[in-house]
This record gives sequence, structure tokens and C-alpha cells, in this order.
Amino acid sequence: CNLVGPLVACLNGGLITVTTTIDFSSSNPTLTYTLPINTTGADIVDTNFISYADSEYIQTITLDPGIQRGQINLQLNVSITYPDGCVMTCECSKSITIISIAATATYPPIACFGGTTTLTVAGSGASTYNYTLHPGGTTNTTGIFPGLSAGTDTVDIVGTKEGITCDTVVIVTILQPSLNPV
Repeated sequence: CNLVGPLVACLNGGLITVTTTIDFSSSNPTLTYTLPINTTGADIVDTNFISYADSEYIQTITLDPGIQRGQINLQLNVSITYPDGCVMTCECSKSITIISIAATATYPPIACFGGTTTLTVAGSGASTYNYTLHPGGTTNTTGIFPGLSAGTDTVDIVGTKEGITCDTVVIVTILQPSLNPV
């Protein structure tokens, strides 16, 4: 057996989903996934068969990485029972790279009632980013949004690393000073 392809996953809501492709010549393998004892707090939440075609068995695995960040080692044991009763087993393992996207948002204070400011959002955890401001739908790769008035804005951040796209959201309430009539 062989775990094929990069095992890279997004950390969203504490859970990650990994798609594995296993090269195997039988359509009915028994798959058992385990995580090493030293993978602190990690747990396999669910497995879901997707397809079997051309000797490739495709399955998704949902993991709770616990306090683990960076990489988790996933162990796969495959057993096949043939019609004659013969059992063949193999073991393989791969590291899963966990990508966690985070973001911070800052803006200089609005000096006067009715004024504007520039919102700057900075993503971390990925190589490249796209930022989309709501309301308005303005998208850019810099995370800089000038000319914003007081109010609540939402920025969707989509980051890409190692060919995997992950996302997060930042909600910012821009404040302004009170109206000060003369």
C-alpha cells in the first residue's frame, strides 16, 4: 500500500479534513488509521469512503489535531482478506502538514465625526493571500482598504500554502468620535 499525494490540511474550527489516496489492488480493503501516542490530544473523528477506481482507493479522514500544529504523523494499516482466507496486511505512514490561517486588523483612529480611515488586514500562516471586504466586495492581495467610514466591516481572508487554500474571517468595528456641535 502507499499513501499517495501531499497530505496537507486546513485547520478550521479545530478540525481538519484530509483526503487520502491509497494504491491497492483490491476494492475491499480494511483500513485502520492511527496516530502515534506522542501526538498530544489528536484524535480521528471520522472516515468516509469516496471511491475505488484504477487500483486507487480514495477516502477522507476528519481529524481533531488537539494541541498539535505544524505536522502530525498519520499511520495507516491496510488488511485485505482474499476469498481463499489469506490475509495480506501492510503499514504505511505520512506526515500531515496542518495549515492554520490567522489575521490581524488595524486602522488609525478617525479624527473627526464623519471622517474615514484605512483598514489594514494582515494574514499569517500561508504564502499568498486574497482579502475581500464586505460590504462592498472589494478584493485585493494587499489587505489595505482606504476610505472606510465608521461601522462594522467583515474581511474574508483566503490564504494558499503548499497548493492548499484555507480561509478565515475578521470582523472589525471602526469607531469615530462623537459629533461635537459648536
